[in-house]
Amino acid sequence: MKYPLLLISGLRLWKSGGFAQSRPATALPKRSTVTVSGYIREAGSQEALVGVNAYLAADGPGARPIGSTSNTYGFYSLTLPTADSVALTFSFMGYTTTGRTVSLRNSQTLTIDLVPGRALSEVVVTLTVLHLPGRYQYRPTFRAAWAALPPITKPRFC
Repeated sequence: MKYPLLLISGLRLWKSGGFAQSRPATALPKRSTVTVSGYIREAGSQEALVGVNAYLAADGPGARPIGSTSNTYGFYSLTLPTADSVALTFSFMGYTTTGRTVSLRNSQTLTIDLVPGRALSEVVVTLTVLHLPGRYQYRPTFRAAWAALPPITKPRFC
């Protein structure tokens, strides 16, 4: 009768806690996180900017940036691991990239005003077509001129 002996051995192991599953699982330490959130606006008109990139740059090889974009109300929210301080970056096409150093000990609200960058006053694209016997040859040229943006005012509706 092998089976009663096997049954008694199994009961002994179970009673003494010999199985790995019978021990209480040791919980991994939770990494505490904080939330940085707020609104991103245009500096002149104070209007909400949609689609602005808000991110914590990657530090080290293989690391990935943590980021978000602002919604239709200009609101963004980043959940980051707790740290003394980090440099957050806010960027949007046509605006100057802005960086802020933020303490990540507590969750906080941070409102960002982005300043418009440089704009092109005019862009001229011309195409010269040369007709050679049996083929055409195209020579595109491009010329652009930089200019400072005029002050931004709220649009007036007629």
